[in-house]
Amino acid sequence: MGKKQNEIQKRGLGRALLSRFYRKKFLESFTEVSNIDTVVEQSLEPLPKLAAAASTTLISLSEPGSVPDETTTPKEARKQQKQEEALHASNLRVPRHPLWTPNMSADELNASETQAFLTWRRSLAR
Repeated sequence: MGKKQNEIQKRGLGRALLSRFYRKKFLESFTEVSNIDTVVEQSLEPLPKLAAAASTTLISLSEPGSVPDETTTPKEARKQQKQEEALHASNLRVPRHPLWTPNMSADELNASETQAFLTWRRSLAR
């Protein structure tokens, strides 16, 4: 007689893989830290050394004007932000489909849409 299907399912390779996957994973290593500031300082220590070794300088990704000063009030910061937004408002327009007429062919419409999109992209690049 052959084995019953139930016995095969209990001992099969798929079952072993599933039981290994669902088995509790124990913590392999653990370092007790009481002060998180020391961990942050230790992780930041090698950065200047690496930059010096590479003979490069660290560059801040944020622009100097992007971070408000402590002396700036929230109202002044909002006012400055609105002024900057007004400066760039013309660049933030959404591209629109070009005008079309019912007697235009699909190829003509596609070509005009492509041309309008490329013109919009070029204006953003400037």
